[in-house]
Amino acid sequence: MQKPIQFQVIPAQRLSQADLQSIQDLCTRAYGEDVWCDYEYLKAAYHVVGRDAGVIVSHALWVNRSLSVNCAAPLMTAYVEYVATEPTLQGQGLASQLLRFLLNYIQNQEAIHAELDFAPPYQLAALAPAESQFYERLGWELWQGDLYIRQQGDLIPTPDDDVMIFRLTTTPEISTTDDLSAEWREGELW
Repeated sequence: MQKPIQFQVIPAQRLSQADLQSIQDLCTRAYGEDVWCDYEYLKAAYHVVGRDAGVIVSHALWVNRSLSVNCAAPLMTAYVEYVATEPTLQGQGLASQLLRFLLNYIQNQEAIHAELDFAPPYQLAALAPAESQFYERLGWELWQGDLYIRQQGDLIPTPDDDVMIFRLTTTPEISTTDDLSAEWREGELW
């Protein structure tokens, strides 16, 4: 029986250089290529790490994004990226545990305010999946409607992208067949 993994949330600005390097190396091993980018928005990310005997063996992060359904008021969204588990430990449920921890954490306003000094409640979680079946098993839904990026008042279609959402306790009534848009950002738009 495997030891329980300890999960921890660390804002990007509090990550040690050693932990950041461990995360980058883990992502490279898990994805089979160097996927880490140094985009400005990642400096405001919140990392969730799973450690076994002090070693980071599973990771995800989220950044704050504003997603809008049918051009309605934007929803405060925890946008999840860089989900990775040590290749020798894949298939043991670590990423599932880590994502459940992340989803519970972002819905705990007391913890977010106390630990991260962040006030607005998240209304949605979202991600761009490499493989949607894994996330579907965890309750994520593939967005069926059209996807757009908002830039300088324009809506730019992104028909080749996939996005999945996870409904939080604070998610308003939305339909995954409607249009969904996000603000422009450097690097990968979704």
